[in-house]
Amino acid sequence: MGKILRDERKKQIGDDPYLKEAKLILDLKDEKDVLSYMQYLGQVSQDWLVAAKALEKIGAPAVDALIQAIESDNPLLRGRAMNVLSKMGDERAIKALTKASNITKEDFRRVGTKPISVPGMVIEFTLEEGLEDYRKVAKDALEKLKKNLR
Repeated sequence: MGKILRDERKKQIGDDPYLKEAKLILDLKDEKDVLSYMQYLGQVSQDWLVAAKALEKIGAPAVDALIQAIESDNPLLRGRAMNVLSKMGDERAIKALTKASNITKEDFRRVGTKPISVPGMVIEFTLEEGLEDYRKVAKDALEKLKKNLR
């Protein structure tokens, strides 16, 4: 899927590196693009940066998918989804980010944390490390969102 999307982007925008990201984002129209970009948020690659900007540009149609991603077992996806939500200024994210910033150890255990795999290594977290990071990222995202709503 990733190769197909990259090939399609190349056809659309040519070889100009400065137009790549701008053209991709300007072409986004609605929620059909959301799933295509959500998959990149949880990957170890630079594609997540473009996907995050694209989801911000899509706006309201992406909010529900981003809120659901907060409870993913993929720590990269969770954190990046919270970050994108913090920039979007959509009030629907307040409840989800508040819940995430106050998550109990028992609830976090249900969400779980899978290791992050990067070429040549696997990064694992203890439950306590994952919980502490999850709460901090959620709290920071919530504060940023509230600032953006003012």
